[in-house]
Parts: sequence; structure tokens; C-alpha cells
Amino acid sequence: MIVRTATSCVSLCLAALAAPSLVMAADSAYVPKVGGIDTSLTISRSSYNNFYLGDVKVSNKDAFGSDEKVNQSTATLALRYGVNARTAIDVTVGYTSVDFKPLDKKENGLDDTRVGVTTILADEFDDALAQYNLPTVSLRVGAIIKGTYKTGENVAGPTAPGLGANGAEAAVLFGKYFTSIGFGLNASAGFRYYAENVPGRLLWSAGAYQVIADQVVISGQVQASRAGTGPDIGGPGFTGDFRVVREEKTEGELALTYTGIPDSQFGIFGAKVIGSGNRNVGDATTFGLFLGHLF
Repeated sequence: MIVRTATSCVSLCLAALAAPSLVMAADSAYVPKVGGIDTSLTISRSSYNNFYLGDVKVSNKDAFGSDEKVNQSTATLALRYGVNARTAIDVTVGYTSVDFKPLDKKENGLDDTRVGVTTILADEFDDALAQYNLPTVSLRVGAIIKGTYKTGENVAGPTAPGLGANGAEAAVLFGKYFTSIGFGLNASAGFRYYAENVPGRLLWSAGAYQVIADQVVISGQVQASRAGTGPDIGGPGFTGDFRVVREEKTEGELALTYTGIPDSQFGIFGAKVIGSGNRNVGDATTFGLFLGHLF
């Protein structure tokens, strides 16, 4: 499907001080304090007027006769609860809408819901490991519950906000914070399985962040997803169901976060589809803001 914008955001800057006192994204290697509830609200808007038809970039004007942009708006609420010092449970819910102006089509509804459990396998702050300068390594497993928007052949054109299928996911998460210089690294690698013949996805991310004056975090990351099976849009075997196409995307992101309010933070971010390995996705640019608080 052409429109597929994850609410990317904050897995780097939300881990800014590495100790689990700040709001953490569901895909962070770190967990909240015991009994604490991390909350984060993210609002984002993505748009594009070029997209990848197979691996060839074409314009909306050439494909649809209109140079108007396709826009997707998403609001997401994520909650994480610290069960114990090494385990957290999480749930992410949201609402999303697509305005496909070139075809004068719209679609909206509840976004896909994610629930999961994160367990720390190796903690960089444990005395036994600190001497080896090793990263924190965690495992997250979870379920994906499809949203209420229309998808597949039930949608006139590639206007579905997401994949519209239930699924399961697992990922290995890494984090390393160098306290003396306020610098950190994050990475992840995982797989998502979907029902309804929707191809599974390999996902990975890597990035870095820098804490400035204990109150500001500058972060950047690259994240990618690969669904290696399925037809190209309009190619052999394509039936009009955009959920089952071969989809590949690489995205770069920058974020700026303010953490000067105790147990709270807010920030802005921007992301862009980058590189030459993209396939059947919009050449989208995303901007957004996020708010977080630890209860």
C-alpha cells in the first residue's frame, strides 16, 4: 500500500537519560520504574506528492492527473507499566485518517492497537555487567489488533491508513548510555507476522542521541521495514488489495526534546523516506510533536 506511515517518534529521545525515569517508547530497551506508568501522546502529519510504483518513483500528477498531496494524520497514546525492575507491559492506541486528494477519497478509523511485554535480558547498569561496558538488551513480544478503517479491495484506491490485519510481533532491543558524556545509542531488530495473507515484515532501527545541559536531547535514527513477498502495485498478480503488496521502506528521523520539567518531556520531530531501496510506499515527509509524563 502506498500510504503506510508509522507514528515513528521517540524511541531514541525518550530513552534520553537511560535510567528508566522518563517516558519510554514501546520499542525502547529500557523499562519504567516499578509501579510507574509512562504515558506519551504523539500527533503527526505525513504527506507526499511522489510515490514508489514498484521501485520506480512517480509523481501523483503522472499517476492520477493531479499534483495534490496525499495526507495522513495520526494521534497515538502509548502507556507502559513497570511490573518489576526488568519487566514492563505496554499498550498503544490511536486514531488515523488519510485524505487522498488526487482521487478525492478519504478513509479513517481507529489505528492498529499494539500490546506487549518487554523483559530486560541484560542490564548495563547491573554491577556485574557495568565493568564490561555492555549494552542493555531486552526482548519484546506482543500482539497487533487491527484498526477499524477499511482496507484491501473494500477501499477505492490506496487510501487505507494501515495494513488492517491482526498479527504478532517480536523484537530484540538494544540501548547503551555513556553517562559521562550524555551520549546514547539505540538499536532494534524484529519481525511482525500478520494474518489474512498480509506479508510479514522485517524491521530494524539504529540511532543515537545527545543530552545537552541535562534538559535538551537531540536525537536521530534510521528505521526500515521489509515485506519481501507479494506483487508490486499494478504488477503481475496484483488484485487491488494494497495490503499484500511487496513493501519496502527506509526512513530517517530527527527529534528535539525538552526534559527540564520533572518526570515530563515534550518535543518535535521530523522524518523523511530516504535512500534508493524503497518499494510501493509514499515518498513521505512527516512532522509531529509528542508529550510525555511518568506517573
